Amino acid sequence: MKIKPGLIKKDKKFIQKNQWYHQRFDGCPQFILVISEAELKKESRKFVWGSFGRHWGFFKDNTCDWYIDQQDIKRITNNFIVLSKQKGGLSKGLIKKWQTDEKNFYQYCYGIDRLNLKNYQIASLKKFI
Repeated sequence: MKIKPGLIKKDKKFIQKNQWYHQRFDGCPQFILVISEAELKKESRKFVWGSFGRHWGFFKDNTCDWYIDQQDIKRITNNFIVLSKQKGGLSKGLIKKWQTDEKNFYQYCYGIDRLNLKNYQIASLKKFI
C-alpha cells in the first residue's frame, strides 16, 4: 500500500458525491493496515468482481476512521448473492479454501499484539509488513 499525498484534494468531487460506510478502529488501528494489504494482494482464490475501488483511512490519536464506498459494497454483495444462488454451498467452500490463511492471519495478529508499536520508528515498522 502506498501513501499518496493529495488524493483527497484530487478526488474531492468523487468523495462528495458518493455515500460512504464508516468504521472506527480504536482498539488496535494498525490491524487495518494488515487487512488493507490483504485486500490489495492479487490472489487466485478471490473473485474478479470482489475488489473494492477505493477505501479511505485516516489515522489520528490511536484511531483509524475507515471509509468504504457504498456502491462498491452493493456491487460486491449483489454479485455474491447471485453466485450463491447458482452454487449451493458457496460459503462452505470459501471458508474451507481460506482456513489456513485465517489461522496464519490470527497468528500474525497475535505477534503484533505482543509488540508495543508506539516504541518503534516508522522506518523500523516496515519490517513487519
